[in-house]
Amino acid sequence: MNEVALGTTFGILLGPHVLGIFNPRSWTGVTDILTREIMRIVLATGLFAIGVELPTRYMADHAKSLTIMVVPTMAFGWLVSASRWTSVITSSKNLSSSFSFPKRSSTSFSRS
Repeated sequence: MNEVALGTTFGILLGPHVLGIFNPRSWTGVTDILTREIMRIVLATGLFAIGVELPTRYMADHAKSLTIMVVPTMAFGWLVSASRWTSVITSSKNLSSSFSFPKRSSTSFSRS
């Protein structure tokens, strides 16, 4: 049995529908945010574990194929992000008008 099937079975057993040991709904009313943060930790831990398990020569042996796949993908992502931000910034007539800062009252920084 692999890790995914074992982890899923373990999660279902401990979850609120079977044994009720792990029930995030009892911790907070906003379970979407809690679930998202827990999943980020699980994903980061899983990616770290995958990186640690790679053989030491993997990067050297696969440098050409990694470069061919990673560099164009990252460049495309940078171009998409830059064009999106450029369109957002240039579409507003006055950049400072798109931000709303609270006004300070004269009494908020009064000296005694």
